[in-house]
Amino acid sequence: MENFALKAKTAVKRIAAVTATSVMMGATMFGAVAAADLSEYPAPFIKDGKWVGLIVVGANAAPADVIGATDIAATLAQQATTAAGGGTTTTVGGQSKDITLGDTIGLPGSGGFDQEMDHADISSLKDDTITFQSSSYDYREMVVWHNSTGGTPNAGPKAVTSLTSVGGVEDDYKDGIYLEAEKGTIGYYYVFDSTINVSTTTTNDPLSITFLGRKIKITTINSATKFTARVGQEVFLNVGDTVTIEGKKITLKNVGSATTNTPVIVDIDGTVETVTGTETVNGIEVSVSDTFYSDNLNERSATLIVGKDAVESYADGDKFIVQCGVAYKRAECKKENPDWVWDVDDLDSATNAAGNTLTGSLDTTAGPTIGVVNDFTVNDFSDNPVAVGGKYDFPLGGYEIRFDKLTVPDTNYMTLTISYQSTEDLSGAGQTRGATAVPTFLIESSEAEGISAYDGANYKTTNKVWLFTNATLAASDGDVYRNATFVLYRNPTDGKVTFARNITLSPPAGTVNLNRDFIVGRVNYGETKSGNIYLALKGTLDVANALNLTLRVSDDQGYIATAPTSTESSGAGIITTSGKDDIDIWLGHAAADAFARLGSTLNSEEAFEVRYNNTEVLMGTKDENHRTRYGIVIVDPKSNGASDRVKLKIPKDQVKAQITVAGPETTVTTSGGAVAVQSVAGVPIAKLDSEVTDKTVYNVILVGGPCANDLAREVTGTTAATCTSGFASGKAKVKLYENAFGGTRTALLVAGYSATDTRNAATVLKDYRSYADKLKGKEVEVSSSAGVITVAAPTVAATA
Repeated sequence: MENFALKAKTAVKRIAAVTATSVMMGATMFGAVAAADLSEYPAPFIKDGKWVGLIVVGANAAPADVIGATDIAATLAQQATTAAGGGTTTTVGGQSKDITLGDTIGLPGSGGFDQEMDHADISSLKDDTITFQSSSYDYREMVVWHNSTGGTPNAGPKAVTSLTSVGGVEDDYKDGIYLEAEKGTIGYYYVFDSTINVSTTTTNDPLSITFLGRKIKITTINSATKFTARVGQEVFLNVGDTVTIEGKKITLKNVGSATTNTPVIVDIDGTVETVTGTETVNGIEVSVSDTFYSDNLNERSATLIVGKDAVESYADGDKFIVQCGVAYKRAECKKENPDWVWDVDDLDSATNAAGNTLTGSLDTTAGPTIGVVNDFTVNDFSDNPVAVGGKYDFPLGGYEIRFDKLTVPDTNYMTLTISYQSTEDLSGAGQTRGATAVPTFLIESSEAEGISAYDGANYKTTNKVWLFTNATLAASDGDVYRNATFVLYRNPTDGKVTFARNITLSPPAGTVNLNRDFIVGRVNYGETKSGNIYLALKGTLDVANALNLTLRVSDDQGYIATAPTSTESSGAGIITTSGKDDIDIWLGHAAADAFARLGSTLNSEEAFEVRYNNTEVLMGTKDENHRTRYGIVIVDPKSNGASDRVKLKIPKDQVKAQITVAGPETTVTTSGGAVAVQSVAGVPIAKLDSEVTDKTVYNVILVGGPCANDLAREVTGTTAATCTSGFASGKAKVKLYENAFGGTRTALLVAGYSATDTRNAATVLKDYRSYADKLKGKEVEVSSSAGVITVAAPTVAATA
């Protein structure tokens, strides 16, 4: 077996033997901008327990449309509740930790578990004494993480994403989070804290230990890395007693009178044989340990070691007593291809000593190593990695590594879209006079104050930021900032485009200086704010396609070397290009010219358009979601790149994996927490179609068909003359439109051929829980017969 770090015996307090070593999660966490599927309703109209939608009916709507809208509003208002806090998760008899994605779980310095866990960490691990050959010895049981193995440093186990997998980028993980485990990284050890010489053990005077809950008796030390032991289940039987082991009934029929190698007679599922020493009967190995003989048959008894392998010799790297776990095992796990193997060494020395306390050093005098390690590798999707709710378990003893949950739920994400806009009117911003129809990049958040634009001194919260180069403006405009990049934002007070500042880039080679000349802004969403995610420009306009927008990410491991000061004063901190979690977005332009596309080709996905981890991972042509270390989801970069945009899901806080190391006595409970009702007072709930001035601000529910609702007509692409297209008499539809009205919001159409049909569709949403098994996909059809409403897949041709 490989000489894992434990074989080197790095320091453990007085150790004689140790140390240092799918199901997809809701992988499709969410769809495009908000609710990508009707099954997610009432999202995105209720988010984080708050009303964030708008119901729109036609100015000339029929009364039935208005009643339907009222029904929908009443139900949604009831869902405006949220946890008021106070909920606490308590782990008793084990340990739970929130682990940074991509980190090994056994790194205490970064918030993980101690590398060696004992009774102080998991109560069911023993810290006691045993008697061996009339002497008493201290021992401990330990769970050990081998963080370096097989030449791979920090190999795990670790909670990973598609972009942080030990095996490299794993596209099949998509936006899921999994617990990987390289071969030899999970170990259990029986550790002697007193000097002991196990090489003196004999058949008549064995070393008896309880190893992972199984009592074994080591009878012979064959070599430094091999021993023989009684490893079956030990049972005490009186004549006539029966016990079931390995699915078979074992009955003690009689006990002989010999003083040594006493024969016994056993019946195993109808096969009766006499056993002396160790023999196999009907597929079960039986070893006679002790007997008691009496002239009275009913007083005779025997202690037997019984199992498929009652007595076995094991060498380092051989299969463990039980080869496979229960909660996790490879499909090919079997006796010849085990998931768990022995890790043994230094068994034959007559001078075995207890391990020394040599923190950070090698203990070359440590005594016998008796342990078991995993012999499987899990570092890609085909290995069936553990997802939320899953666990790795040792094959005996009841010890588990559980992946309990993520610290940020699926609902607590914001959409951030960076898109090329071929023409925007920015002329009202003052310094950009003449910019009436200019190309820009728009940075837009789905939250009203999801971004903070930097104006050189302060941050201005908004939901829209524009980047614009003024190379297209005539010199006669008198603009002193030619060939600079302007940062503008939507002023939430009056809705107008407002100038923040301009940026002229000349960064030092290999760095981005985040002073007030280079910062565009930062994310402002929940706990993801301040210095967590900066939006920064790097590169130059002087060279074609040499300007990048970078999301500079600082997690709690400090990947921002020196964060900018609170005032963002000139000369503040520098972020080096070694940032492990940055996302670079390629803003396409000709030399000293205006923005013209994402990447180098308009309306075409390209690998270099989106890059991760200091440009090491090219994302632009990947056609699945991917997740970063912080927890940011890069949404389908290929599809979005083809439309010259980048779409990201930003978590409300850094995402971590809650991992629990548990024993058979461990309990995990969550208590406390309250529910608070969120007031909708002062929040717009419903409007007429004629009252909606900015269709892209809200996620909207459009009640009434294209003939009665102007916004319904616009979203379906119909006209007054074709407004019935796609509708049939007696039927209605509930249909989702993503990126409605050219923005990043979602529209939900609730409409029928007649007002009565529309009201039937509204009734389905009023009582959406009763129709949960039918509300799936992007569209359903609603019909009614004899007062019974039916929801089914659409049969009417979809509206263009």
